[in-house]
Amino acid sequence: MEIINGMPIPANANVWQTLLAASRAHRNLELGKLAADKLISLLPQNPVSYVLLSNTYASVRNWQERAKVRKLMGEKKVKKVAGYSWIEVKKKSYGLIKLMQRLEELSSRLKDAGYQPDTSYVLQNVDEEHKEAILAQHNERFAIAFGLIGTPPWNSSPNR
Repeated sequence: MEIINGMPIPANANVWQTLLAASRAHRNLELGKLAADKLISLLPQNPVSYVLLSNTYASVRNWQERAKVRKLMGEKKVKKVAGYSWIEVKKKSYGLIKLMQRLEELSSRLKDAGYQPDTSYVLQNVDEEHKEAILAQHNERFAIAFGLIGTPPWNSSPNR
């Protein structure tokens, strides 16, 4: 806040969004609420403001306030656009939506190797098994699966 208060010009939406995201990461609810208020006043129809605030509440396990933010989004008709990841393979870009078969194979191999997912990143009030399923279906994992399908195995790559 010292940096923001010391700026020669008023903070714009990018500054408040960055502060809000940092507040979630550091679980600083009070600073997050302040940043969200400023961001929402600048961009009232931007779903990022509400999603980041919702995630900030979820990070401190305040499910009631998280639900209020999501309800407010509905009342204001603010819609969150689903995540969409991209990957480039052999100089061609691909938008990814689902690659379930390869992803399930990777998840199984990871689990066999002893991988335990960090479910603290799932900001929903659901049981651990459901949190693992949510993590397994994240778009970045789809991107990795697609990349593995479209590239040769590591041990046969000439550039290893």
